Parts: sequence; C-alpha cells; structure tokens
Amino acid sequence: PKGCAVTHHNVTRLLEGLDSGLPRPGVWALCHSLAFDWSVAEIWGALLHGGRLVVVPEDVTTSPEEFHALLVAEKVTGLNQTPSAVGALSPEGLESMALVVGAEACPPELVDRWATPGRVMLNVYGPTEATIYSTLSAPLSAGSATVPIGTALPGSALFVLDGWLRPVPVGVVGELYVA
Repeated sequence: PKGCAVTHHNVTRLLEGLDSGLPRPGVWALCHSLAFDWSVAEIWGALLHGGRLVVVPEDVTTSPEEFHALLVAEKVTGLNQTPSAVGALSPEGLESMALVVGAEACPPELVDRWATPGRVMLNVYGPTEATIYSTLSAPLSAGSATVPIGTALPGSALFVLDGWLRPVPVGVVGELYVA
C-alpha cells in the first residue's frame, strides 16, 4: 500500500536489535513476499548469522498443514509471522523454534498456546518507514492479560505525545511516535 526508502544502516540497526532478544536460530523460513518488508529480516537474519534460509513456496504458505509440515521437516528454528498466521499453525513439533510475531495485535490466547518452555516467543511493533519494526518485547510468557510491544530497538526512541506533540504522563492516552 505504500513505498518508502530504507537505508542499509536501518537494516543493520534492526538486525543488531534482534541479537539482543532472539536466540541465533540456524534455520530461518523465508515465507513472505519480497515485496513485504519482513522478508528483509528473514533473509538477512539468517545469512548474516551463518544460518540456512528455507525459501517457502507461496502455495505452501497458504496451507497451514503443508506449511507446518515444511517447518518440521526442515527443522526451522526461526520464524517471523503475523499472529493470525501463527494462529492457524499447530505448535506440535516446533517446540524449539524461536517465534517473532508482529504486524498486527497479538492476542494473549496465542501467547498462551505458543510461549511454552523451550520456545522463545517475541512480539515486535513498528511501521515500515522505521525499517520493519522499532520495538522488541522480552520473551513472552503464557498467562499475561496483555501482550507488550516491548522497548525501542537500539538506535530508536519512542514517545507518547498528546495532540500538541507534548509528552503525556505515564498512564495517559496519547499517540506513539517513533524516532
């Protein structure tokens, strides 16, 4: 729906931020279109860390059963996905996979199902203009009433401002600005 220029520096900043919260998975799934910004994190997250990249055919990504079977067969240990797409997958056989969810709100029920012992699950938030995402949560735990978006990645800053662009006190509703 939009196009924006992304600098190489922004991409390296993003990947450095992943190092602070995500285990170094050896096998990443490239399951998003190259036109979707998440593909950048999938490709370079694997290749810059000496991992293997599994290119998932488009017809497989549209079938939860076939996608799950491929993730298990290829022993994928790193997956970026939207919460709604993860909701269609079974967590069986993927116990040691690191899972990053974002691009939409993550329901607590999904965290309850996927944030199990042995699996790191993180939530991210950010607009494309800020290079894919700007925040990274701590590892999520089952039983939370809300799913946090996390804190700013290194090199980013977050501000909650009112209609006059003034910072609001903690607990007061405002707009989130990413810098």
